[in-house]
Amino acid sequence: AVLLRLPQTTAVSAAAIFQRFYFRRSLVDFDARITAQAALLLACKLEETHRRLRDIVTVFHRLRMRALTTEAGGAAYAGIPTPAMDASSGEAAELRQAVMSVERHILRELGFAMATVLEHPHKYVLQFVKSLRKSADQVSGDIAQAAWNYLNDSMRTSLCCEYQPHEIATAGIYLAAKRIGLKMPDQPPWWAVFDCSQATMRRIAARILELYRRPRLSFDDAGAQLAALRARSGLVRRNTSPPATPAPETPAPETPAPLPSPPSDEERG
Repeated sequence: AVLLRLPQTTAVSAAAIFQRFYFRRSLVDFDARITAQAALLLACKLEETHRRLRDIVTVFHRLRMRALTTEAGGAAYAGIPTPAMDASSGEAAELRQAVMSVERHILRELGFAMATVLEHPHKYVLQFVKSLRKSADQVSGDIAQAAWNYLNDSMRTSLCCEYQPHEIATAGIYLAAKRIGLKMPDQPPWWAVFDCSQATMRRIAARILELYRRPRLSFDDAGAQLAALRARSGLVRRNTSPPATPAPETPAPETPAPLPSPPSDEERG
C-alpha cells in the first residue's frame, strides 16, 4: 500500500477482505500471495482509490524479489536493482489472470456483501478516545496513536471476523492505556460505555499481544510450508503461484456483520 501510495483505510480494507476470505476458505486451496493481490485490488475499488492491476502485480513482484535470499542467508538483490517484470510478457498476463480469478472467488465467497468489510475498528477509536475527555490533549493523542498501532496489528489476525469493530477498538484503547500507564475511568466502567464487556475486551487484547510472540514468517516461507501440506494431503490449489524469477547467481464459520459506524459530531448536531 505504501509503494502504491494508498491511504491506510484501503490497506485495512484489503486486510479485512483477506482475513474474511480465509476465515471461510483454506489456505491450502488458494495461494496467499495471489489472494493478497486480489484483496488489495478489490479494496481499491471499494474505497475508490483505484490502482491498475498491472501496478499492483508489479509492486508485489518487486516485494517478492526483495525478499529472496541466497544460500548464505543474505538478500539476493542487496544493493542492486530487482529485476523488473515485463508487463507485456506471458508470465505477467498469467499472473494478472490468476489475480482476477481469485477476486471473483472472493466476491462469491463473501456473497458480494462488501459493505460490511468497510466497517473497521479504526473508524471508532478516534471518537472513543475523544469521548473519554479525561487526559490532556497530548496524552489523548498518545493513546490514540498507540491504539491505532494495535489495531493495525490486529488486522494480521482473524479478529475482524470474530468480533465487532467497536469491541476491537475498545481492546486497542485498553492496550494503549496500559502501555502509557494511564488510569481509565471506572465509574461507570469505561468499556461499558463503548458497549463492550470486560471479558471480551481482555480476550481480544490477549490475541493481539500473542502476535508479538510469534516468529516472523514471509510469504515465501508460508508458500513452502503450504506446498508441503498440499503434497501430503494430495490437494491441488485453485490458482497458480506467482511465476518464479530466478535469483542472481550466488555462491553459495460465518462472519458477524459489524454494527454501523458511530455518528460524527456534525451528525449529532
